[in-house]
Amino acid sequence: MKNLLTATLLIFATTTATAGVAETKAANAGNEEIATQVAAYTKACGKTIKVVSKHADAGKMKIAGEDRTPDNMIGVAATGCGEVVSVLAYLCADKDYKAEIVKLTTLKCVPSATDKPAVWKITKAGNVMTVNHYVVRSYYTEGIDEMKKAF
Repeated sequence: MKNLLTATLLIFATTTATAGVAETKAANAGNEEIATQVAAYTKACGKTIKVVSKHADAGKMKIAGEDRTPDNMIGVAATGCGEVVSVLAYLCADKDYKAEIVKLTTLKCVPSATDKPAVWKITKAGNVMTVNHYVVRSYYTEGIDEMKKAF
């Protein structure tokens, strides 16, 4: 519980001044989902990571062929960010990846309305990692291989 509380305090999700109740609830639920993944990351990697998620911004996205409500888009974007954190936690089981992962202090999750690149676009600048992820598709398995390339 202490780790979950700590993780919750380290998540910064953007919200818009015009967000309705459903969107605000979805953003808050997303914060909780990400906090749960950060707690698992902290346990697996031995330190915490600050997560800056833009999942609340996904409510404004329109994706061709997708008929989703703004609150649904926010929810799936938060799930995508949670997957990124979960992949990092998974990779911490390998001591070589863990040695590199724990150097990160901040993870920025940015949902994308396009599926280009096919999995995640990962960039690192110092101890900050930014991951652009396609908002409406799960990439956990493919994400593991993509994340390995980043280290």
